[in-house]
Amino acid sequence: MGRGQAERPHHGIYAPPGFTRTASGKALAALATESKAAASHWTAVGLYGWELLDPAPEDDVHLTVPPGPTTRRRQGIQRHSSRHDPDRRKVQGVWVTGPARTVMDVAVLPATTLTAAVCLADAAIRSGSVTPVELDAMAEKWAGRKGAVRVRDVARLARAGSRSCPETFARITLELAGMTFEPGYTILGPGGWTLYEGDLVDEQHLLWLEYDGYEVHTERQQFRKDRRRARAIPRRGWRVLPFTDEILANPSAFVAEILLEVEAAPARIRGLPAGVSPEADAVRIRWLAS
Repeated sequence: MGRGQAERPHHGIYAPPGFTRTASGKALAALATESKAAASHWTAVGLYGWELLDPAPEDDVHLTVPPGPTTRRRQGIQRHSSRHDPDRRKVQGVWVTGPARTVMDVAVLPATTLTAAVCLADAAIRSGSVTPVELDAMAEKWAGRKGAVRVRDVARLARAGSRSCPETFARITLELAGMTFEPGYTILGPGGWTLYEGDLVDEQHLLWLEYDGYEVHTERQQFRKDRRRARAIPRRGWRVLPFTDEILANPSAFVAEILLEVEAAPARIRGLPAGVSPEADAVRIRWLAS
């Protein structure tokens, strides 16, 4: 193939026609401009395929490179110099920074909010790319570096069990307002199998938050399952509160609504009859004793 038949994504770099139309091809072309580099930040996130709360803010290829003489600036490439081990691995044939490192690289970018960073961390956990323990270990390695407080907060707030970015957004919004809801809460049946699973649950106040995502709930089988659960959980003494992605537009109203439910919960729970459910009985006893 002659040069006239090839693309030139960067000065001195030639690629087959259409090569850079894919994320991996674009990243490989950028990596050809730097030795010992790894695709990182938003580029690595895209290659890992993690769910995002909002679209990535730019289309440039991000590369993390070891310290050294600066090469010429190339359009469409953002370079990040770092002396720390990028924990390189191959994803879609591209050398990228390790998953825990990628999460924290994005978390400390100036434009990334804490909530968005935790949403990304939960998405990485959900995909199986990283574990909470590995995020904790990365936070320890980050001590003394710029952004260490943010990295520590992300590791502390990240959880397994979240099934979508809006769920994590709701959890962190409530957490920052002083309320604690756990994702992936389960009620077990007599044989130890899962009877019901909740998206976000505050057991102390018997509050059960359910995210109604349009795509999932258009499936007939899932719709029926959710309706059965919506009938059963209140009979066990829980207050069920569905929410949608509308919370993304007005989180303060969401917080105000849930705060009212938390404040009303003790009186509601004390008034429950005994024997409604094992979990309601346990919580009722604690409130009656307080």
